[in-house]
Amino acid sequence: MRPAIFAVLAFCFTASTTQSSAQESSEQKAFHAKQEILRTRGATALKSEATREQAGDCPNFKTTADLNSCLSRQVFITNRNYQTYTAALRELLQLTDPGIEKSDYPNRPPDIGKKFALAEVAWRRYLDHQCDVLSDTYFGGSGQPTLSMTCTQEMTRRHLYELESLYQEVWRH
Repeated sequence: MRPAIFAVLAFCFTASTTQSSAQESSEQKAFHAKQEILRTRGATALKSEATREQAGDCPNFKTTADLNSCLSRQVFITNRNYQTYTAALRELLQLTDPGIEKSDYPNRPPDIGKKFALAEVAWRRYLDHQCDVLSDTYFGGSGQPTLSMTCTQEMTRRHLYELESLYQEVWRH
């Protein structure tokens, strides 16, 4: 199933590359420039998060309060990277190459970016529920907020890498 998805995505997002750059209209140049901006924005957010993950979160805490304060800042940064990455991906999915006739891909849904955004809203609900359930295992204890933030951090990072894998053709072409 995955190869078929990638083939469709590759067609949708690379058909314009078959034309020579000399034949590109100003609309096509603007389209390709916008693609590059969005790809750079998404790649920068993903790389930033991977670098931060590799460095480790809050390695030098002395108290639970110190750890929670640090985790709060780390989760904030991770969420900002997630929002940047998914916004760039959503915009990429919404772009339509002016060099491709609509009749060349008549079955492509016009609201693909909106569908992606709705999927991400559902994923955020899933994240919130999973982390609530997990953190409730320490309900009322000092570890409850720590577990909640750690869960949010880990699941958000895993989801970023999942999106990178699922939409790799969108990012490359």
